[in-house]
Amino acid sequence: MTEHYVTLFDKTFLPQGLALHQSLIRHAGDHELWIVAMDEVVESFLSDQRLPHVNVLPLSEVENQELIDVRASRSTAE
Repeated sequence: MTEHYVTLFDKTFLPQGLALHQSLIRHAGDHELWIVAMDEVVESFLSDQRLPHVNVLPLSEVENQELIDVRASRSTAE
């Protein structure tokens, strides 16, 4: 059975995200890694790399109006 993992990160955490991917490749067996790309740098990089078992979701595909509305009152980390 395929395990599904979901994470999100921006360009600041791209190296850690790539380390996560490598760890899953080595240890997770049958899996899919879903990454919400929090900025265009990550979206572009991951789309260009076409990493195995990685599915890239641009932030615009998962955020709704409620999330957009609160963005101004939240920090980047939130």
